Amino acid sequence: MTTSNQKKTALYCRLSQDDNTENESNSIQNQKMILQRYASDHHFPNPCFYVDDSAILGPSQKVLIKEAFI
Repeated sequence: MTTSNQKKTALYCRLSQDDNTENESNSIQNQKMILQRYASDHHFPNPCFYVDDSAILGPSQKVLIKEAFI
């Protein structure tokens, strides 16, 4: 668990317009895998995923922006 003074690494994923599935898309699964590997390889602390499952900007982006300025 992170506390307010610990750094987080924001990993943001968004549905591709080309990948319109009912469940979590392959696009998002692939993005998560790539981002997690990159964060791990570069020793980024406390990775946290923010995922929007629509091709437009959504609620996870709003949370990400809000948390960035807290």
